[in-house]
Amino acid sequence: MVKNDASGKSAMNEQVYVTERREKESSEESVIRTVCKDCHVACGVLAHVKNGKLVKVEGDPEHPLNRGMMCPKGLSIKQLVYHRDRITYPMKRVGERGEGKWERISWDEALGLISSKLKEIIKKYGPYSIYGSVGGKPSKNMRAWYGLVNSLGSPNVGHTDAPYCFGPWPIAEFATYGNFVGWEMGSDVKNSKCVIVWGGHPPESHPTWGRMLMEAREKGAKIIVVDPGLRQRRPRPTYGCKSGQGRMQL
Repeated sequence: MVKNDASGKSAMNEQVYVTERREKESSEESVIRTVCKDCHVACGVLAHVKNGKLVKVEGDPEHPLNRGMMCPKGLSIKQLVYHRDRITYPMKRVGERGEGKWERISWDEALGLISSKLKEIIKKYGPYSIYGSVGGKPSKNMRAWYGLVNSLGSPNVGHTDAPYCFGPWPIAEFATYGNFVGWEMGSDVKNSKCVIVWGGHPPESHPTWGRMLMEAREKGAKIIVVDPGLRQRRPRPTYGCKSGQGRMQL
């Protein structure tokens, strides 16, 4: 009930004003500074939001890593968020494995089913029978998953793409340098005098590194590229090493 006195009218007018202001703000496009977590680099992102929906993403020019640049994977975030095949709620299989028959269930039911099944497995086979595998998306998800599996009493955790992607990288660097220097902020590529690019093409696969390589070259650095194949957009080398028929012998 709204009072008819002056204070009541004032309160009602204030409420109407706040509501109108919020509606106006929601209809206008706002820019939210955030980061992309489609890989470990975490490039700075300016997310444009209108009416509560993401309408555009672009690189943050003030971010120290990407400095306004984004790769095609990061620029496609909007497509990922609103893709028609994206699953945004739990699904339970109701047919035989491989039939593709699923039904939507609540989060409470999904968590309850997972919890009861884990308890059943641990009781029957022990905690070491649990193995947790995680992909290479947001690192916070990875750490949370490792923590969950460890809390169940199992040390068995793994990374699906680590053996052929991230894993060999730190192993080689610790064996060579005694430390992990390959992270974006862990090395000084743009001020190096000589850089070896072995079997890679950073301008396409790792744009932040690609930019640093170009900056190093502009400062006079020697770029040595060892590559068994021909790439149209690889860093222009000072010296190039190529083996015949797409193979390298070491």
